[in-house]
Amino acid sequence: MKREELVLLSHQRCRQMLETGKSSPAPPTSELKDQAELDFQITARSVLRKLDHSLLPEDSILAVSDPRGCIRFVSSEPSDPPLSDLLKKGAWWSEERIGTNGLALALKTHETVTVFGEEHLLPELKNYYTTGIPFVIDGRLLGGMLLVGRLSTYAAEVNASFSKVWEKINRRLASSQGSRNRAQSMPLEENMRLIAASNEEDSELGILLVDTDNKIIEMNAKAQTLLKKKPGEILSAQASSLEDSILKLCAKCLKANEPCFVELPPSLTGLSTPVIINVQPLCNPSVDSVIGTMLVVYDLGQTIFHQTAATFQALTHLDDDVVVLDKHGRIVFGNRFDPEHTGQHYLDVVFNGQKYQPNGEHNSLLIQALETGQDEINKVYQTPSGLIRQTHIRLLRDLDGSVVGVVGIRKDITEKHELKNQLVHFERLSTIGELATQTIHELRNPLAAMRASAQLALVLDDEEKDATLRQIIKEIDKINEFVSNILLLAKPTSATFRPENLGDILDTVLKLVKAKSVFNNVTVIKNYQKEKLSPVKANAKLLEQALLNVINNAFDAMKEGGQLTLEIIDHPKDNLQELIIKDTGPGITPEQLERLFTPFYTTKGDNGTGLGLAITKRIITENHGGRIWIESEIGRGTQVHIELATVDRSM
Repeated sequence: MKREELVLLSHQRCRQMLETGKSSPAPPTSELKDQAELDFQITARSVLRKLDHSLLPEDSILAVSDPRGCIRFVSSEPSDPPLSDLLKKGAWWSEERIGTNGLALALKTHETVTVFGEEHLLPELKNYYTTGIPFVIDGRLLGGMLLVGRLSTYAAEVNASFSKVWEKINRRLASSQGSRNRAQSMPLEENMRLIAASNEEDSELGILLVDTDNKIIEMNAKAQTLLKKKPGEILSAQASSLEDSILKLCAKCLKANEPCFVELPPSLTGLSTPVIINVQPLCNPSVDSVIGTMLVVYDLGQTIFHQTAATFQALTHLDDDVVVLDKHGRIVFGNRFDPEHTGQHYLDVVFNGQKYQPNGEHNSLLIQALETGQDEINKVYQTPSGLIRQTHIRLLRDLDGSVVGVVGIRKDITEKHELKNQLVHFERLSTIGELATQTIHELRNPLAAMRASAQLALVLDDEEKDATLRQIIKEIDKINEFVSNILLLAKPTSATFRPENLGDILDTVLKLVKAKSVFNNVTVIKNYQKEKLSPVKANAKLLEQALLNVINNAFDAMKEGGQLTLEIIDHPKDNLQELIIKDTGPGITPEQLERLFTPFYTTKGDNGTGLGLAITKRIITENHGGRIWIESEIGRGTQVHIELATVDRSM
C-alpha cells in the first residue's frame, strides 16, 4: 500500500477515535516482559552503536521505541520547546496519543513510513516530518526507530540511507538471534553429548565445563582456541577481558541456579569479533547440589569458508565453473583448478598477474567485485569462438556484514540461447501464418471501399470527384499504416542502442499526445526526476513507439476524463528501471488481460487493429530484453509495468 493511502487510513482511524469521544489511554509504564525486553535491548543498542549520526540533518532528532511505540532512547535533547514532551523517554507515539505519525504507521505496517507536516493531526508537528523504521526479525516486531526533523531540512536520501543501515544491521541481528535461541534452548543432556565429542577440530561451538572453583574440567578444541587455555587450568579475571566476562556470567548463573546467556562485543572479549556465551548450572542429582557450570561459546566471526570434503567433491563434478576467493583475491576453491592453486592469487593463476587488459576493461569480475564492493554482478557475453556464457558474481559477507570473499559461477548457455532463438523463430512463423489470414480480412474492407469510390469517380463531376479521390487516399493511408505494423511485427528489426534517459523519451511522447490529453480532459502526473535517473540501454525511436501505443490506449480508456500517472523507479540493486503507467479508466476483465498481447485482439471494437500492444511487447522484450506486464481491476483502472535494464548491467 502506498504511503498516501496509509496516511489517509490513519486519519480515518484517528477521526473515528475523536468522534467516539474516547479518552487517550495512559502510556505503558512497565518494561516489556522477559525475553521480549532482552531482544529489544540487544536490538536497540546494536542499532544505536552502528548508526552514523553524522548523516542526520541539522536539528533532527533520533529516538528508539519498543514495539508498543514507547520511546526508550533519545540520541540528543530536543532544542525546540514544542517537541520537549514528545521526544523524551516514556513518550508514547501511538495513534491514540499523538495521532497520525511515521512511527505509529511503521509499527503497524512493518514498513518504513514518512509523514509530512500537515499530515500529522497534532499541531506541534505541522512544521516537521516523522520517519518510522521498524525493527523486524524473523517476522517479529522488536521495536522501531523514529527520526524527527524540520520540513525545510528533509532529505529523502537520509531516510533511505537509514533504511539501508537497518537492513545491514538486521542481517547481523537475525543471525545473532538464531544463535542465541539455539544456545538458550539447548538442554543439558544435549550439551553433555557435545562434550563427549568435544575433541572435533571443526566444531562450531566452544564448549567447556567449569567447577565452582573456576577450574576447567573439560573443554573442546574450539574453546581452547578462543580462551587460549587447557583443561585443568584456572579461569582468571586478570588473564583477559573474555575470561573476566565468563567468570561474571558463571557467578550469576550459580547464584540464580538457572541458565543465562549474553552477547559480548569485541571491546569486552579482546577478540576481533563478538561472541555469544550460554551458561547452564551443572547439578549432582544424588545430593541436589550445584557442582559447577557448563559454557557454550559461539564466535560470531567464524570463517564462512568452513567446508567439508563432501561439499568440495560435489562441486568438482558440476558442469558449471565455480570459483571462491577470500577477501584478498586468493583462491579458496575452484572446481577447474589444480589443488596446488589453492592459496594463490586468482590473477596470478588466470591472468599471469595482469590486472587490466589493454582496452582498459577489468579482466576479472571476481576481483572487480572485491575492489568496488559491488554485491552482485551478472554478465552474459560471447567468446571469440562463438560460445555464449553467463557469469554470476556475488560477494560473501560474515555475520557482521563485512566482506570476507567472493564466489563466481559461470555457465555455458550457448545451447539454451540457440534453443531460445529457434523458439522465437517458430513463434514468429506461427504469428506470420496468423497475420496472413488476418491481413486478408483486414484489407478487404478498405479495398472494397476504394473500388466503389473509384467506380463512382468515373461518373461524377470534377468537384465531387475530388472528394471521392480524397476518400480513396485516406483508405490507402489506412492500408499503408496497417501493412507497416504488420512488417514491424513479423520482420526482425535491426536497431542501434545507446544510453538513453527514459524521462526524456517519455517527455517526447507526451508532447505528441498533448492535444489528445486536452481533448479527453486527462490530467497527466509525472512522478520522476530526469536528472536523477540512471540511463537505460535503448533505441529511442522504437521505445517512443512502444510507449506511444501504451499511452494512447490509456487515453482511449478515459474518454470521459481522468488521470494518467507516469512513475519511474530505479532498482539499482537489480540494475533495472521500472516504468509504471497508471490510468483511472474502467479497468479490464481477467479474461481480456490474458489476451491483450495477442495480435489482432482488441477491446476497442472497429476502432482498433489489435496490433499496438503486440508490437509494444516485441519492442520491450525482444528488442530491449526487458519485461512488460499489465495489472487491472474493473472500476479501479489499469497499470502497465515496463522493466528495462540500466546501462551498468546491459552494456
